[in-house]
Amino acid sequence: MSARIQLPCYGMDAKGLARRALPSRAYNLAWRVRRELWSLALYRGRHECPVCGNRRRFVVINTEGGRHETLCVPCGSLERHRRTILLLSRYTDLLSTQRRRLLHVAPERCLRHVFEGLSLDYVTGDLEMPEVHVKLDVTAIPFPDRSFDAILCSHVLEHVLDDVQAMREMRRVLKDDGWVLVNVPADPKRAEAYEDPSVTDPADRMQIFGQHDHVRIYAVATVVGRLRESGFSVTVDPINFSEEERRHYLLSGDIGWDHSYFCRPA
Repeated sequence: MSARIQLPCYGMDAKGLARRALPSRAYNLAWRVRRELWSLALYRGRHECPVCGNRRRFVVINTEGGRHETLCVPCGSLERHRRTILLLSRYTDLLSTQRRRLLHVAPERCLRHVFEGLSLDYVTGDLEMPEVHVKLDVTAIPFPDRSFDAILCSHVLEHVLDDVQAMREMRRVLKDDGWVLVNVPADPKRAEAYEDPSVTDPADRMQIFGQHDHVRIYAVATVVGRLRESGFSVTVDPINFSEEERRHYLLSGDIGWDHSYFCRPA
């Protein structure tokens, strides 16, 4: 087992220099002002949320490590949610075909509102979230084989110790002509994942993995390899968005940490 590491460093950017040069109160005030100016610039820009249609109310919520993740205020979508809706509308028939059976693991509010308005057999599941249809452990999904036409699983697997078992379970309950859309944060600078199951303290996980309930830092190659090992063929980012689309829909603020893994039975 390799030694513990900390989250990757993006170098000494303006934020790092400011943190060193300014007193704590001055630094915090300066960064809040900068974030508000970014948000004001978004308000004046020609942007659109493909989830809810909002064109004006956006706010920058994360400026760590070079990111500038942007929240759509009316629906709560982030970059990954906006990419998901665009991918589903352009690459699948989920949003236009009736009576598909969809399993949504750890359903995000903004996407759930979209799916609940469609003619889908829509099933939500999570281990801890309230107001889902099924209490669901993704490593032991309580449905028979080949139960679903499609599965959405976003920002879940980085919380699961046995992620390969979770992937196998999704393959088991997926119909042979179905698909799974997986999304997880993956460090674009890493060639393989870092994980250490001995790290269980939430404070240690925060320091090492970036969130108190994360259990690994993925690399794209690791995600693809484990999905293939679990019985899927995988396409990473099946839609190549243009620079204009990335600007218009505000898709780039997570600076390459999030990808769409579109999976079909191998």
